Amino acid sequence: MVHALQLPAVGLLIVSPSPWAWWPAAIWGSAVACLGTDSHWRWLNYLLITEAVIWLSLALAA
Repeated sequence: MVHALQLPAVGLLIVSPSPWAWWPAAIWGSAVACLGTDSHWRWLNYLLITEAVIWLSLALAA
């Protein structure tokens, strides 16, 4: 479910040619990933936090 909620951020990056589109996409993607860390499986929580860091790192690199 959390990965499906990140699809609007990916869609924004596909539709918008502007490098500034990375920031709202990264904020949305990382917020969704962090809010999804209520799982009882520790590996899934680590994966989601890693995804949040990747979203923000990609925005900084853009």
